[in-house]
Amino acid sequence: MPAKPQDLGDTRWDDVRVFLAVHRHGSLGQAGARLGLDTSTVSRRLTALEASLGARLFDRTRDGLVPTRVAELVLPAAEAMEAAHRRLARDASGAEADAEGVVRLSVAPGFADSFVTRRLPRLRARHPRIRIELDASVRVLDLTRHEADLALRSIRPEGADLVVSERRS
Repeated sequence: MPAKPQDLGDTRWDDVRVFLAVHRHGSLGQAGARLGLDTSTVSRRLTALEASLGARLFDRTRDGLVPTRVAELVLPAAEAMEAAHRRLARDASGAEADAEGVVRLSVAPGFADSFVTRRLPRLRARHPRIRIELDASVRVLDLTRHEADLALRSIRPEGADLVVSERRS
């Protein structure tokens, strides 16, 4: 590991994305599975980020990867990069593009049964190229950590990069 950081302009978003996945999942293999990368690629990208920062981000133990103090210090900035990346993609996508891909939706079980599932056929008819992954549980998924793409809640969420749309009957 270098004693001083290289030019931080060399820091790549893909490497930061790998750091976030490793931090959230605690292992190279689980992070790779989440990102669709093999373990050696995850390891290489993590090493590249550590080299560009000039600091070790994880202690490698028998129980997995343990974040260092540096990892905890840079985590908020990495999450801010992630939010900016999502905002960039959202803003660039434009209203003219057809919706496609997986949309992970988090909804309370009763609301899912009484409201969401009855409206899914109409959504599929309007947007046939999207696939909904519905998490109908009481567990609150963290949108800022990309655990879900959309969440229908009865409480106001907190987060700097969340777009809140309120609809009252």
